[in-house]
Amino acid sequence: MLVTSRHVLGPVLNLGLGGMCFEYFDGEHLDKETLNLGIFFGQEQLLLTDIRSATVYDITLEQTEGFLPLRRKRRAIRFLDLTPGQRQAIRNLLSAHTMGPA
Repeated sequence: MLVTSRHVLGPVLNLGLGGMCFEYFDGEHLDKETLNLGIFFGQEQLLLTDIRSATVYDITLEQTEGFLPLRRKRRAIRFLDLTPGQRQAIRNLLSAHTMGPA
């Protein structure tokens, strides 16, 4: 499952009806406050777009050795004003691909 903006940003680490957490590379020009994001899930052939969200946190992860001089970042967002269709699609993903509440 990937987060998209104008292009693919990175993997979704955690998803719920209230928001999600994902990783991306530093250098992506993401707004600091409000974002319009998408969720792409190839296994389900699902593409949700125009998901309005607000940033909860945005941190830089420890840089690892590698050939690219890019730093990974992790951002948590909360969803703003999900449409009924977006809410139902996320609910379906959660029920089909999780074990339920912890």
